[in-house]
Amino acid sequence: MLPKVINKIEDGFSFRKYIVNFLKYSLKSENGFKFFWFSLDLVASASFFALKNVINHYIVNGSTVYSCFLDASKAFDCVIHEKLCSKLLDSKMPVHLVKIIYFWLKNQVYNVSWDGILSKTFVPQKSVRQGGVLSRYLFNIYMDCLGELLDNAGIGCRLGNNYCNNFWYADDLCLVAPSRRALQRLIDICLTYVQNHNIAFNCKKTVCMKFSAKGEASRMTPDIRLDNYVLD
Repeated sequence: MLPKVINKIEDGFSFRKYIVNFLKYSLKSENGFKFFWFSLDLVASASFFALKNVINHYIVNGSTVYSCFLDASKAFDCVIHEKLCSKLLDSKMPVHLVKIIYFWLKNQVYNVSWDGILSKTFVPQKSVRQGGVLSRYLFNIYMDCLGELLDNAGIGCRLGNNYCNNFWYADDLCLVAPSRRALQRLIDICLTYVQNHNIAFNCKKTVCMKFSAKGEASRMTPDIRLDNYVLD
């Protein structure tokens, strides 16, 4: 009965609003305008608009932009509860709220429906609930340190003094850099982080593109790698 009560709390407007506002102001990534997945008011089109403008800035100035669109495999299902709660505590969330979230995560129950047959209920050892009101915000905190690492890497595309090398929407990530070597370094940073957080990138669905000064987009020659896999 208690887990169902927690789910109702999670769906409650006041609780959700408090948690969302807290998360929005506790992000470590400095260039927050890139992280459209953290905002309730911005949609995917805003992220694409920002990405397009960064690429156009380089093209207009006669430079080439190398990009990589990383696809995370079932990222929401791979969130480790203990690491997530540790990050929430690091962000100064009140301990009693972290305990509520941890209890809720550890007491979720699932069923699998296959050809009209419903499986027995089971308790997942990791993941945030698909479709949950707070799930995307909790996942954002789980991945925020990666955004911070990329921001502080000192490589990739930038506007003025701000590095604009990573663009997000939910679990989709795009990296942009003015050289192949810089792009490879950004990919390596991402790979190291996700390996420590139980998340894997789908190499077959991850693609690279080159935007030339002529305004033409094309696939790059296969010399960019993700965990020793040559990307298309």
